[in-house]
Amino acid sequence: MTTKDNEFDIRLAELLCEARQARGLSLRKLASAVGVSPTTIMRIEAAERKPSLFLVMQLCHALEISAAELVAKLEGNIDVQRHVFKESKK
Repeated sequence: MTTKDNEFDIRLAELLCEARQARGLSLRKLASAVGVSPTTIMRIEAAERKPSLFLVMQLCHALEISAAELVAKLEGNIDVQRHVFKESKK
């Protein structure tokens, strides 16, 4: 695993944890919403497990965030991404 991969995993873990906490969801409630164990959520949030794309999409839905917003935050371009999506709707 490269340093860049590790940084990505850690940032994804942080963002998912922040989103869960901001919505006041426990590990158990989020796990139940996406059909995994609380331990799985805990390991994802600790960057000890890489979630599949399908699970990331389920987590985004349960956390009421778009996958596009999550990716933009991972890339550090949230303002640019929102601008691009707004412009493309015209």
